[in-house]
Amino acid sequence: MSMSRKLWASVGFAVVATLPAAGIAAAAGDDATPALHRHAAPPATDGRFLLAAGESGEGGEAGEAGEEDAFEQSAPDAALQGRLLLVQGHVRVGRELVALGKYDEAMPHFHHPIEEIYTKIQAPLVRRGVTGFKASLDAASKAVMDKAPQAKTEAAITRVDKAVAAASAKIPAKVAAQPAFVFAVVAGLLQSAAGEYAEAVKDGKFVAVVEYQDGRGFLLEARDYLKAHEAVLKKKDAEGAQRLAELITELAPVWPAVQPPSAPVMGPGEVQALASRAELLKRRFD
Repeated sequence: MSMSRKLWASVGFAVVATLPAAGIAAAAGDDATPALHRHAAPPATDGRFLLAAGESGEGGEAGEAGEEDAFEQSAPDAALQGRLLLVQGHVRVGRELVALGKYDEAMPHFHHPIEEIYTKIQAPLVRRGVTGFKASLDAASKAVMDKAPQAKTEAAITRVDKAVAAASAKIPAKVAAQPAFVFAVVAGLLQSAAGEYAEAVKDGKFVAVVEYQDGRGFLLEARDYLKAHEAVLKKKDAEGAQRLAELITELAPVWPAVQPPSAPVMGPGEVQALASRAELLKRRFD
């Protein structure tokens, strides 16, 4: 078993250990999916993130790039939406750092979407009639690299925002309005945030600030996406929607600002256990 599989197996045990007896059966077999930057193959799919309406088995268009992420086993539209929000999460924290004048720190957050995510979404975008927005990402990256005036940099970042929104709009409304779709996106973002945090913290200390910041961006995107689509989940299961929102509230103090606190608020195991608890809500939204 790879180290990443061992880690996630430990997380699964931690989740089960903290559950009441009624929840243990639901937790069994729910391996948490490795997050972005892990580069390890996920466990065999059990359909956690797949939508039932004609999209199961397509593997989230996996195989279009070698890197694994939390949306690797998702249905195609959910994988696309989730990865678009991963791009947005990177850009979001990059924008925060630019606003603080920390261009050098912001730079990786514009490189990561290009290097790690865009190759996975390019073909799905083309199939949906979107020409793509790598040029916009490149322009924003260059503005940050050149330490352009904040107004010019912000204009370039805003063009990325608009391009991501336009790409998201290509996902059929009837699909985006499905509870299982909304849940898959939120849960995948939480797993991604937890995975980044696991890379950021070692032995009770922050060792990778960039990964901490990535996790913050993904958590904030999960929060905002859930807020915008909460009515879809509430219509299906109001209690489940509330529990999902509460998980995000519990996780929020881990990332209090774009710069990490003096010491981690929680350990990686605690963060991953909280993110994994979202998986126990999946059946409520199928």
